Amino acid sequence: MTSQTIIIEQMLNAPAERVWQALTDHAQLQQWYFDFADFKAEVGFEFRFIGSTEQRQYSHVCTVTEVLPCEKLSYNWRYEGYDGMSYVTFSATTETPQAK
Repeated sequence: MTSQTIIIEQMLNAPAERVWQALTDHAQLQQWYFDFADFKAEVGFEFRFIGSTEQRQYSHVCTVTEVLPCEKLSYNWRYEGYDGMSYVTFSATTETPQAK
């Protein structure tokens, strides 16, 4: 098995506090991410959700590993019953748009 890093950068026209709320507020997360019973932006908090294809359901088990409010949220992610671990990090930077 090989290790691969995938980086996706997205510029959002929103204050960091609003983006942080979308990443950490349970009700907002369910609007755009996955349906899970609860979420807390606290190191060590474990959350689970089901992802599926037409053929199979996969139980995802995640644990929050790093929290820097309005800056960074990280967690690990694994499929229950399968080897391997993935890592997800959301990082926010505040940039002032350049004048053209």
